[in-house]
Order: sequence, then C-alpha cells, then structure tokens
Amino acid sequence: MLCSRPQLAPEGLVPLIKTVIETMADGKMTIFARRYEFSKSGVSHWLNNGGQPSIKAWLTIALHGGIDMEKLFNAEVADWVMPEKPVQLTLPMAESFRSGVRSRELDWEDIRSKLRVILDRAVPISINEAADEVGVGRKHLYLQANTEARAIGDRHRRYRAGCSNQRIADLRQKIGELLEERLAEGYAGISARDVWTALDVETRSVSGIFEHIAAVLAERMY
Repeated sequence: MLCSRPQLAPEGLVPLIKTVIETMADGKMTIFARRYEFSKSGVSHWLNNGGQPSIKAWLTIALHGGIDMEKLFNAEVADWVMPEKPVQLTLPMAESFRSGVRSRELDWEDIRSKLRVILDRAVPISINEAADEVGVGRKHLYLQANTEARAIGDRHRRYRAGCSNQRIADLRQKIGELLEERLAEGYAGISARDVWTALDVETRSVSGIFEHIAAVLAERMY
C-alpha cells in the first residue's frame, strides 16, 4: 500500500504528466482535469511549478488509465493504451462480523407483560430504566409497546414533579422554622445568606433556592 508519493526525478515528472494527459485526454489539460475531477490549477501546478500529484491522484490515473502503478512510476508508458471500457475498481469485502449470528427474536407479548408489572410498582421508574430491565432499547419500546411505554414515562414524570413539589414544601417549612427561631431570640429577622448557611446540603440543592428563601421571608416578615 502506498504511504508516500513516488520518488521521481524532477526532469522525469513533467514529461510523464504530459504523457498521461496526452494518453487520457488527447493532450487537453482542461478536459483531463474535468474528466478525472482534478482542479485545473492543480494540474497546471504539476506541469509548470514543480508540483507532484497526490497519492489519490496517482491512484486515479492508474485506475482510469488501466496501467499498473509500478509501470507508471517507472515511466514505462511507451506501449500504454487506454482501456476501451471504463475500469471499475473491485474491492474484496471482508466477511461481516455478524456472519452466522442469528438475529434475536423478541417476544413482545412477554415484554408488554413485564412493562405492565413495572407500572404496578409502588415507586415509578423511568422509561430508560424500564428499557434496561427488559433488555430492549427505548425506541423499540415506543414502537412495539407504545401504550405501556408512554404510561411508564408519564407516571415517572408525574412522580418526579411530585417529589420536586414536596422538596419545595419541605424547604419552605424549614425556612419558616429558622425565621421563627431567630425572631424568638430577639432578632428583627434573618438574611437569606444566614438561612442558606443553616440548611443541610440536600435542602440546598433545591432549584431556585434563593427565590424560595426570599419569598418565604417576604411572606413572614412583612
């Protein structure tokens, strides 16, 4: 396999490129470039400025010109004749790694039954967790067990929303208790920063915590 451009003497490259263009496009550089999808400026660079074709360009020339790469690099082109029919590159295809592997057949009635069992559980789980549990991708669940999949997803969303609302309620109660303790000690109030410092790590993780603190303080102090 080629890993670098062929090493050709500078005085041998331009005559070879001219022979290539003459053989493959009757000496017409523009037609040669367009026919084999080279840039016109690139071909001009090969001919006039010391440029060399890329490995891909050499392969294109050899393939469409029907000439062996070794002969091309050695400038053995005296008896070179273009093929009458366009050359097609044949690549050997590697055997698929799945060759001989039978596709898994899924029992969708059994899968739907398992999903309904999941729906009856006390604590909802997400559709991703359900998919992992039954061993089927989430996309396939929505395609083949849409009713059960949607029910699991909806139930989990409602559960998360309920948990979020409960956490907010617990937070507001704790803020109120902290404020009452501070007022009982004779203080005029409590700052949002002091409230936040007094809360445990879990409670601090409630989204928008300072907005909730400000709302409770406003309700209780004014």
